Amino acid sequence: MQRVENEPMEWLDSLEWDHEPRVNEFLLASCGCKDTEYARRASANFWIGMAARIYKPGCQLDNMIVLEGAQGIGKTKAMRIIGGSWYVEAHESVMSKDFFMLLQGRMLIEIGELDGFSRVEVTRIKQAISCKVDTYRSPYDRLAKEHPRTCVFVGTTNNDAYLRDDSGARRFWPIKCGVMLPELIEQQREQLFAEAVSRYKAGESWWEMPADATRSQQDKRFMADEWDETVLGYARDKSEVSVTDIALNALTVKISDLDKITQMRIASILRRAGWIKKTTSKEGISMRMWMRPGYVDTDEQ
Repeated sequence: MQRVENEPMEWLDSLEWDHEPRVNEFLLASCGCKDTEYARRASANFWIGMAARIYKPGCQLDNMIVLEGAQGIGKTKAMRIIGGSWYVEAHESVMSKDFFMLLQGRMLIEIGELDGFSRVEVTRIKQAISCKVDTYRSPYDRLAKEHPRTCVFVGTTNNDAYLRDDSGARRFWPIKCGVMLPELIEQQREQLFAEAVSRYKAGESWWEMPADATRSQQDKRFMADEWDETVLGYARDKSEVSVTDIALNALTVKISDLDKITQMRIASILRRAGWIKKTTSKEGISMRMWMRPGYVDTDEQ
């Protein structure tokens, strides 16, 4: 379909807000989400972020909400209503050029079934979210061109455990949905966008979140690692432990097979369990150790 340049902005400019606030309560009122500061801030960031990407293509936007809920409750329908003709559900692999070409001229991209993605694919999704400009050569172009992002991403899943590592979990803002109300979304769509534009132009952020609540929500979505029991069981009676110690003595990994992926996986298990990494010195040798939650290092007293 032929599109005029930044067509969504022309439409947004035509809207007039009635000054009744709706954006903060969108996820509560239309998606059945529990009323929390976390949900209200995620709701505001979602809408203001969409406005920001339209008025300032390529602006920094590192996160996406992830709508969770049973199949058939209307997650995709809700996103389709919001995005209108500028919505698309991404079926292409995030590892392909076709995926990035799909983003052009769009405002809202849905990435479905996050729980079904491999660890590598989730990593690529996290990388894709944080990109501000896509560079590629279209079939009708001779040279590669830069395409500043005008869209935001929304994840959808039927599961409540889909994060496989914590290296990029901060990119995702999980939202547990209840009863979806597509009719209400359609009814309020223009005013939601109008308010979002007004708040963007007033200088509001689209990235600030309550840190503790956000981390708590993300932690609940991690898929269990089959090494959890072995790693934490070995560390249970220790005040401090190293990744190498766990790998060699708990998991019986050969030193020659101790690669970075294995080390990061062990570290992720410890981090999620509350262990704290620090650099310490033993007999003049600098070592990276993990300290038990609540452990007080007497060397620092």
